[in-house]
Amino acid sequence: MAQNFNPTKPESGVTTFGILYGELINNFVALSTCFSGTAYPTGNAGPFTGQLCYRTDLGILKKYNGAAWEDVGIGSTVSTEVIAARGSASSLDVRLDVAINKDGTLKGNAPASAWWTDESQTPTYVSGTQFTVPTDLTAIYTVGRPLKFSGVAGAPQYSRVLSSSYGAPNTTVNINDSVLDGSLSAVHYGQPSYNVGAYPAASATFSGVVELATQAELLTMTDATRYVTPDLVADILQYQEIYVDAGAMVATTTNGAESGSYEFPTNDWMLDYFAFDDTTEEFVCFKLRMPSAWDRSTIKAKFDWAPGSADCTAAETVEWEIAGQAISNDDAIDVVLGDAGEVIVDTVLAGENGDLHVSDATPAITIGGTPALGDLILFKISRNVGGTDDMVGDAWLLGCTIQFKINQAIVAW
Repeated sequence: MAQNFNPTKPESGVTTFGILYGELINNFVALSTCFSGTAYPTGNAGPFTGQLCYRTDLGILKKYNGAAWEDVGIGSTVSTEVIAARGSASSLDVRLDVAINKDGTLKGNAPASAWWTDESQTPTYVSGTQFTVPTDLTAIYTVGRPLKFSGVAGAPQYSRVLSSSYGAPNTTVNINDSVLDGSLSAVHYGQPSYNVGAYPAASATFSGVVELATQAELLTMTDATRYVTPDLVADILQYQEIYVDAGAMVATTTNGAESGSYEFPTNDWMLDYFAFDDTTEEFVCFKLRMPSAWDRSTIKAKFDWAPGSADCTAAETVEWEIAGQAISNDDAIDVVLGDAGEVIVDTVLAGENGDLHVSDATPAITIGGTPALGDLILFKISRNVGGTDDMVGDAWLLGCTIQFKINQAIVAW
């Protein structure tokens, strides 16, 4: 019950000092504790309009409004807005169930009446975090999708999908929270969640809408919100290049091109080159160990070159030919080329021997010998004078660039 309180005035000649002292103490305690107790004050103690009472059994401070006891704060701006937000739902928690998942993530934007869909198939309990449903329903039970369960202890209970898989005749669904028991009677699924709180495994597939990064955003690495796809990464990173200078090449003893160095007279630029004759097919070689990430497929090449003298004429042509052969540990080095290689035609520019010439890319070059990880690749370059090549005089090869595709993981040695 509430604290003792006596509002009666003391009577002269009747109320002794001892009684008065006791009444004052009781009244002080009642007022200072807001008439705390397991019942509301009655009789001489109230209730009075505006009187407070702290209900120790409820843990709530109440106020008498002249007609009934109500929670303190009822009628305030905050409480009024909370009650309005609750609407016709039994509690604010129930009302928020249509907008916020139990883990605090937001749900979709469908109207409340359409948010939950009843599963037409009867679920079967497996464990606290797993159940099955007949047929293949993996398209419904996608990662992060909110679920509501009926029939279980404390129903309705809520969780979200961690994974689902189909093995005839049932779909097995794993959920985040251990809320299931043998009384499971029905499952209801919500809208797919696009902000599921924790990212799924990279191998998981689920439906959703995301904004993809552009190639420019990936290259500048300025965006922190858009998603990057493997295709986009491949567009940027799947091809790499290696430049091989003439100084890193060597002429063959048999019909080898003549090596040389030339200083351009005005600014003293010194370049290595190999001079290829216009009548006899001559050769140079170089070798590469290709990067481990190389996909072991075809490659392409471009040639940096210049006419060897001013005897040529603009619009004349030079044909460059290149072939490659892979050799592995314990393979014979003196091996026959497994592929004839490819040829690219380039045209003499107006600047003739004073200008750098860069050819177009060759057609795809097949490397002979079935390349494998760690192979040494032998390359041979020649001037294909037996084709349509008609430039008069030597052609100076300054270097070549090899382009290749990558798709292999690099493993530590």
